[in-house]
Amino acid sequence: MKNAIIALSLSVLFSQNDTTFIRDFYQYDLNEYQSLEMELNFGLGALELILPKNVNIKLRIDHSFLSSVDVDGLLSKGNDKYVSKDWDNARPTITGDISVGIGSVDVEVD
Repeated sequence: MKNAIIALSLSVLFSQNDTTFIRDFYQYDLNEYQSLEMELNFGLGALELILPKNVNIKLRIDHSFLSSVDVDGLLSKGNDKYVSKDWDNARPTITGDISVGIGSVDVEVD
């Protein structure tokens, strides 16, 4: 398997004189047989998470009624849990625990 790259775009909203957005961009190389566990918690903001399709993905997204969640490319298992459509034990696994209070979470498998 070629290296998988996870792109994480995080937008954090804060107020200081004016309302301002800060955007940070991170990339993580996921090598063969290496797995990744991530925990992302934010009270207010927007998260756009782009995950590679050639790895196993297991996510839990905890959110309030004041937040929106959009997950494309994963199967919903109920109770805010999502997994890869084509699970293969030979591939690396990304396990994620995401929590949002007010805001949005957009997950895309690409």
